[in-house]
Amino acid sequence: MEIQVGDLHGLDCRARGFKAVQCGCHNFVCVEYETETVVGVDRQGMKRSCHPMKEGTSCTEIFTEDEAFAERCQEKGGVAVACGCHDYICVKN
Repeated sequence: MEIQVGDLHGLDCRARGFKAVQCGCHNFVCVEYETETVVGVDRQGMKRSCHPMKEGTSCTEIFTEDEAFAERCQEKGGVAVACGCHDYICVKN
C-alpha cells in the first residue's frame, strides 16, 4: 500500500486527538469526536453541515451529478465528504 499526503493528514489528525473521517481512498477530514459534523458547500453552492456517512454503507453504483460535483471538488484541492448516498459537500483545505 502506498502512503500518500492524505494518509499522513489522517494520521496527524488522530495524533492531535481528533477523529479522521475517511472521504476517499486517501482523503481525510478532521472532526471533533463530540460533534462529528463537517461543514462545507453543496452542489448548489450553499453552505451546510452534515454527519459523514458511516464507513461500510452500501450505495448504488450509478454516477450522478453529485458524484461529478465530488470529483470537481477534489480536482480543485478540496475534500468531498459523503453525507449520504449520492449526497456530498465540499470542504476546502
